[in-house]
Amino acid sequence: MSEDLDPKDEVVRPEDAKAGVHAKAAAPVEQAAGEPPVASDGPDGDVVTSETATPDLPEAAEPLDLPDNPLLAGIAGQFPAVVVEERPGQDVLRVPVDQWLEVATACKAAGYEMFTDLTAVDYLRRNPRFEVVAVLVSVEHVHRVRLLTGVPASNPVVASISSVYPGANFYEREAFDMFGIVFSGHPDLTRILMPDEWEGYPLRKDFSVGSVPVQFKESHKAT
Repeated sequence: MSEDLDPKDEVVRPEDAKAGVHAKAAAPVEQAAGEPPVASDGPDGDVVTSETATPDLPEAAEPLDLPDNPLLAGIAGQFPAVVVEERPGQDVLRVPVDQWLEVATACKAAGYEMFTDLTAVDYLRRNPRFEVVAVLVSVEHVHRVRLLTGVPASNPVVASISSVYPGANFYEREAFDMFGIVFSGHPDLTRILMPDEWEGYPLRKDFSVGSVPVQFKESHKAT
């Protein structure tokens, strides 16, 4: 005749007896007084409480909106501050002035092996007042890109790219001569069009036009 088991007695399962494992009745889950855990169904049908729930993870950063052109996409991926404007015939990269040389170097490495032009623009009432423009070409990929950077009038300085594109040497000298923009790191930043003793920068919009006195001969009177 079997005896009634006390609930407090240990229960040994046959399969656990061989391994020497004793299974005890599960103890009740402790919780803070007055704040019962919130239960919900887990993905596998298990009950998940607020105590065992996984904490919220930070949201993943949104992927960069890269341009379609693979050359520009590689450059934009390296320099998130660069603004890419895809235009028919000639795409545009708007570059922060402090990354001008680095972006030009990346363009050379990406395949824009040819330098074709560099100049400056004076917008006078805009901030930044000046804009330096450089045009690069990839002969292999048949693609042209224009680099733009704003240069403030209070500190008209931008890095020279003549170390990356030697052909920019004389173009930078001309921009310095006409606009007064200083290209730091240039090997010989001197005037190229105006005399060395010339004062001012002729293509600045606030540069005086000046005048040259012209003396006309007395016109003949008709008889």
